[in-house]
Amino acid sequence: MMAFNVLVVAITIFLVAINSVNKVSAEAINGYTWRWAKKYGSASDDRCYGTASHTDGSGFYVGSFSSTATYESANVLTSAGAADGFIAKTNNLGIAQWNVRVGGTGYDEVRSASSDGAGGVYVGGAFTASGTPTIASTTLTGTTNQRNGFVAKLSSTGAVTWAVPLTPSATGTVYVTAVAYGASALYAAGYYLGASVTVGGTTYTNAKSTGKDAFVVKLNPADGAVLWFRQMHATSATFEGLCVDSGAAPVAVGAVMGSVFADGSSNAATGTSASGTWSDPVVVKLPASGTGNAVFTTVLATSNAASGQSQPSANSASCSGTDAYVVGNFRGSLTLSGTTISAGNFGDAFAVKLNNAGAKQWLVDAVACNIEAVRALPWTLSPLAWARSTSRDGTAAHATFPPAP
Repeated sequence: MMAFNVLVVAITIFLVAINSVNKVSAEAINGYTWRWAKKYGSASDDRCYGTASHTDGSGFYVGSFSSTATYESANVLTSAGAADGFIAKTNNLGIAQWNVRVGGTGYDEVRSASSDGAGGVYVGGAFTASGTPTIASTTLTGTTNQRNGFVAKLSSTGAVTWAVPLTPSATGTVYVTAVAYGASALYAAGYYLGASVTVGGTTYTNAKSTGKDAFVVKLNPADGAVLWFRQMHATSATFEGLCVDSGAAPVAVGAVMGSVFADGSSNAATGTSASGTWSDPVVVKLPASGTGNAVFTTVLATSNAASGQSQPSANSASCSGTDAYVVGNFRGSLTLSGTTISAGNFGDAFAVKLNNAGAKQWLVDAVACNIEAVRALPWTLSPLAWARSTSRDGTAAHATFPPAP
């Protein structure tokens, strides 16, 4: 088996960036310089899916590992099954503070992290309910032998404050792909497959039981109590990224396939994808109250996503005020509000800025970066939006997007 190790690299904002023509080096890049670089992992398959940072310079890193993973000699985790998730914290110098194993005897992963602003972290991911899956010493309960979602809060010392499972029907699956905390509000987003999902003691039904339904759930940051749950129905719908604007409203991004995109009630968020055979990137903003119509639903129309190719999707979002920066991937062409960009043979990344009404401020193509898919967090910095990406040959790549094309 090919080994993948997690490389944790930090600059001022715990992010590495290069421009479209230069290699990563230890030189200053657009005003940011390397601080440290360390490996977390084992001889088996290890992956880092998300990062978060605190104002004191400390950082959180989440992902999955197999076998025995080491981050500095005193911080060793051993997987209980096929693969387990991990949550790790470092100080501003990259020195390990603690790490926590997540999972049981099945396949488990932590997909997203968001700082609580007080030294702790909110995390989300998925676990298989086989054996006795845990976060540290806290047991996770779910639908037996199925993939279940979870959201949890850990303190500044790595102690579990609370953990909330999202459980599917008997043959279903649930994935929490994103968590975001901002303006004193906490949200999680993802998707599920199957007849229903249960969270906070309430069961929600999939109106399109043969496809995926996307969801956003708002939780009480203090104890994890579910405040509201909204789901988005289509032939297939997923959410992959999430941010919170200055008014505490969530912006969820992902992919939608089909002509109907609604939450199954009178409080509809509607939009139409361009095709019934491939997905289109979608951005949905919901009111912080969880009631009433969606603030907006913006679908980016794409073409030429052939069967077997990576499907177009909006993969990550970053909020600035009431604006949202969104990055993702597409093939063929992508059109929004009269602007069309075209991808190369292998597909390209895109970045778009939307205002509070979902109107396009700008839309740019990352073709110059030779990028196929942006898969990790964008970071909005004046005057640049940053994105970590994956190139078409599978190697790491990074890009900077200007605030206007």
